[in-house]
Amino acid sequence: MTGKSAFEKSVDLGYQEVINRVVEALGQERFGVLTEIDVAATLKKRLGTDMLPYKILGACNPELAHRALEAEPQIGALLP
Repeated sequence: MTGKSAFEKSVDLGYQEVINRVVEALGQERFGVLTEIDVAATLKKRLGTDMLPYKILGACNPELAHRALEAEPQIGALLP
């Protein structure tokens, strides 16, 4: 990875197992996954391109989201 907009961790698990564990870990921290975007499938369908599996999980903690929105209503533009 060359950018600083994300972080990465290598694990010895299958792709779907990692997704399942991430969703479970988010749940333990009171986050729910509101959206799941399969980027690879979307690009395949729209552009006919192939790429490695790539998903974006839109996770939200309702309590934290509510507090943030009360403090700054426009923060909603950054929420999933």
